[in-house]
Amino acid sequence: MVAAILKLTDVVKRYGTTLGVGPVSFAVEEGEFVTLLGPSGCGKTTTLHLIAGLLQSNEGNVEIGGRDVTGVEPQHRDIGLVFQNYALFPHKTVFDNVGFGLRMRKVPRGEIEARVTRMLDVVGLPGVERRLPRELSGGQQQRVAVARALVVEPKILLLDEPLSNLDAVLRKRMRLEPRDIQKRLGITAINVTHDQEEAFEMSDRVVLMNQGRIEQIGTPEQLYDAPASRFAAEFIGEAVFIDGRVVALNGTGAEVEASRGFRFKGVPRADGVKMGDEVYLLVRPERVEVSLSPHDRPDSVRATVIDRVFSGEQVSFIVAVESGLKFRAKKPSLNAYRDVAPGATVWVAPVDCRMVPRGP
Repeated sequence: MVAAILKLTDVVKRYGTTLGVGPVSFAVEEGEFVTLLGPSGCGKTTTLHLIAGLLQSNEGNVEIGGRDVTGVEPQHRDIGLVFQNYALFPHKTVFDNVGFGLRMRKVPRGEIEARVTRMLDVVGLPGVERRLPRELSGGQQQRVAVARALVVEPKILLLDEPLSNLDAVLRKRMRLEPRDIQKRLGITAINVTHDQEEAFEMSDRVVLMNQGRIEQIGTPEQLYDAPASRFAAEFIGEAVFIDGRVVALNGTGAEVEASRGFRFKGVPRADGVKMGDEVYLLVRPERVEVSLSPHDRPDSVRATVIDRVFSGEQVSFIVAVESGLKFRAKKPSLNAYRDVAPGATVWVAPVDCRMVPRGP
């Protein structure tokens, strides 16, 4: 079993009488890439700053490498931090920016040169040592900031929304670079973002936060396929929720009745659910099969297309079945689906639905 290199235990941060975060508890294994994900104001950046020592908690403990660093200043926590705006010194060269932390640690000049040169090579920026930050693109500045954080050889790399200042195209292209660097070096990384796709593509595990607390922790697949709450299901991907009642149980599966007798069979049972319980059924758009003929799928039902939206690589539909239920479906941008207009008759079959327990 890999040892936990970071551990938060019942950490709480208050601002006066207002609760900012907590209590928050989780552990990160050595070599993991973990992302704190959630909407604005959920506490993810505050949690990162508590790990970094930029903020001090009111309660709880933070451990890094088995050492209690609660109350320890940031420079003594053995972390590297990449700020949202990169915080590069505009009047200093790339070499001086990357080597700044080493100079503060009084590392000999010759070693500084060797380590800075090596780190710029690691992040894919050899030969830019004498340039100023303004002479670099946004993506290059981001990599300089990562190099500066890593050159001091920290135990943990902290990333505070490092892609947020990039344009949409570059941001998408750069998503995997921090993860690639992290995996090559074998370092542990904690990332903060509100972008679900970014979190999923970069992370081994995701810590989903809501109103200062942890909603769910798991792999991207676990959060998407088995959300622990309605908030988790709505924040992670697109979802349609249908009110239902459990009418049969069979092993790990269940049969759920929705409006006007429409039944969903073979739904994986959520923990603790019993016969007669009221539940939500989570239906993902990509898991609604759309057929142009009733013979394509024997388990499909007749439906009417209410709306159709073309978005380039996909065609999205809103369809209504005779029971009154409405589904959202996403299909590849093939001519057969492009030609389906509002008012058309199709046959739909929701597959691989998920059960989400209702809150109190």
